[in-house]
Amino acid sequence: MFIGYNGSDDGVRGSLVAFDAETGKEVWRFWTVPGDPGKGFETKALEMAAKTWSGKDSWKIGGGDVWNAITYDPTTDLVIFGTAGAGVDYGELSSIKVSGGKLFAGCIIAVHAATGEYAWHFQTSAPGLQTENNHILMADLMIDGEKRHVAVTVPKNGFFYVLDAKTGKLLSAKPLVKVAWASSYNLKTGRPVEFPVSQGGGKQWTVHNWWPMSYNPGTGLVYVPTTDRRPKSYAAVETGEWMKATVGRLIAWDPVNQSTRWSAEEPIPTNGGILSTAGNLVFQGQGTGEFAAYAADSGKKVWSIQTGSAIESIPVTYTVKGEQYVLTPVGWGSGSRLFAPAWTMATPQSKRGPTRLLAFVYRPSYETDIC
Repeated sequence: MFIGYNGSDDGVRGSLVAFDAETGKEVWRFWTVPGDPGKGFETKALEMAAKTWSGKDSWKIGGGDVWNAITYDPTTDLVIFGTAGAGVDYGELSSIKVSGGKLFAGCIIAVHAATGEYAWHFQTSAPGLQTENNHILMADLMIDGEKRHVAVTVPKNGFFYVLDAKTGKLLSAKPLVKVAWASSYNLKTGRPVEFPVSQGGGKQWTVHNWWPMSYNPGTGLVYVPTTDRRPKSYAAVETGEWMKATVGRLIAWDPVNQSTRWSAEEPIPTNGGILSTAGNLVFQGQGTGEFAAYAADSGKKVWSIQTGSAIESIPVTYTVKGEQYVLTPVGWGSGSRLFAPAWTMATPQSKRGPTRLLAFVYRPSYETDIC
């Protein structure tokens, strides 16, 4: 059983911990950022990482939270996970000035499942640029005529990364949507080609947050719930765009050709995760309370229902006595309702509905039932 450890806002040092599922005994711990160098380093990997931290007492700010999904890959027997950025230097830590790469903050990391030994890492964006939270999927893709076993992810920075699952080598990286911080990636160095100044007069904005995406081997597409948020400025940006309302967007992405196959715009950005099925369907709930199904290959909306409350979680599917059900949690489920209430109370229906589970089943003799 693998659990992430976090608390970067308070100078906590992130780690991934493996426990024996039967006894609860800790089996191993992988620290994601170096500790006090005066006490030595737990592993050679951390000794290497420490060389990327500059500044007196820089280790004290911690960081490298493991706060989102953790993926076990049986093909490589690796545990692959993402880390947040370095800790924040405020309060009693405000006098500490840190520079350098700050490994393994803002990274995708792979460790051996049995021992926790370091296998590889890839830093997804410039140090400190984002508190990343990589949701990682495994897939087998044909790349340049060769079948490759890969890890794919879309962190907050908006790029869609394809990495070799065994080595961590960057195979491709393209922006899923227009992004403000980098134009492309150098595949030889594995580093971004950053804009001299962030486009739009502000910091980059979150494109894909903690809501899970889904890979469908049948269509070969990855379905990603995204946020289309402009920089927090009402001035014209260099691209000629003006400040626009923040919306959500469900994007069906071709990870081989690195292009959008189809997309569906949503009224508000706080929407749920994605379920895709072998029956050519993609399900997603929205912050408006709508629960919808799309044709996975074309994006055509084939069914929807208003549930009466915001949906910000992920649906699941299961069968009972030969009938297939789709179940989704309904109700406000994140802090977004506190800092951006307009996003989660976009309709009268979503204001009133209670928190609950809704299950749906298709029976040929009637329309879809609510169970």
